Amino acid sequence: MREAERLKAQIRESKRAAITSHQNADPDAVCAALALRYLLKEMNPRLRASFIFPDGVSEVSGRILQFYNVRPPGDESFRDADILFIVDASSTMILGPLEREFREYTGKVAIIDHHPPAKNLRAAAWLPYIDEAATSASEVVFNLFESARIKIPKRIAQIILTGMMFDSGYFSIATANTFRVAAALCSSGARVEDSRALLQSRMSRSEKIARLKAAQRCTVKDINGWIFVWSQVKSHQASAARALLNLGADIAMVQGGEQEDFRINFRASYEFTDKTGIHLGRDVAQPLGQVFKGEGGGHDRAAGFNIKESGQETSKLVDHVINILKEKIGAPVPETSESRRL
Repeated sequence: MREAERLKAQIRESKRAAITSHQNADPDAVCAALALRYLLKEMNPRLRASFIFPDGVSEVSGRILQFYNVRPPGDESFRDADILFIVDASSTMILGPLEREFREYTGKVAIIDHHPPAKNLRAAAWLPYIDEAATSASEVVFNLFESARIKIPKRIAQIILTGMMFDSGYFSIATANTFRVAAALCSSGARVEDSRALLQSRMSRSEKIARLKAAQRCTVKDINGWIFVWSQVKSHQASAARALLNLGADIAMVQGGEQEDFRINFRASYEFTDKTGIHLGRDVAQPLGQVFKGEGGGHDRAAGFNIKESGQETSKLVDHVINILKEKIGAPVPETSESRRL
């Protein structure tokens, strides 16, 4: 409640707010931003609030913007904004071309997220509204509506539900609060089937090829009874990592990208994180950033790491991840006949 009152007071005094997120913004980031803009306008109808998505949005996100008749943001600057909202972005590096502008920004910064933020981002935050127990940034925005005691109309309820469904894997990683929020949104008129229809899309040919190449190139290592795999593709690293989990990996690491935008995506199974207690964002991605001069973060089962150049030796990155996992995992899981044949 205290954070909501601080925000209300600041927004009433502000003339312009800017809302941004990570590169190639996914549906959760876009839906959270759309709902947040409505909330801010309710707090101050005279406020000019604009979206700035670095490097655009994902294909599915673009479809959501089109459905709600929202014009895709252009190359607008946030330099003259009184307050900047960073939604669903745990580090400044994933702001892409906006990172330099952020470093020169002198206004107030508010973080709306469910990821643990990098130290430099948290240090810059005037208002860190973060709930690591939430399964999506959209769920966090709902909590902000609730704290501010502002009613959510049907259209915004549908938008929030769509973002929640995307990031929670259609509620496959939902918590009790996630279901509570979803029920409240449905009571406001949102429909699960409408969000599902918006999110469903046919996998592109390039994504299919990336997944197959990741499987073809992957290396397998047993770490104290858990199956760790790593691979490399030029694009769709997150999708490729999810595919490797579906093939049987307990934890997958897929790296790739361009010279100036080299990234690594991590994914882990529910069993792995539940039994080991490892949080990929906090325990793996963030420490990588400290050692290899990049930035990392994310969820317990999904995380990422970015560096400005791909000159780092792949073997050093992999070895460091293996050492982290060995230290964190501890005792091996009970061996079975299947693991002995691996």
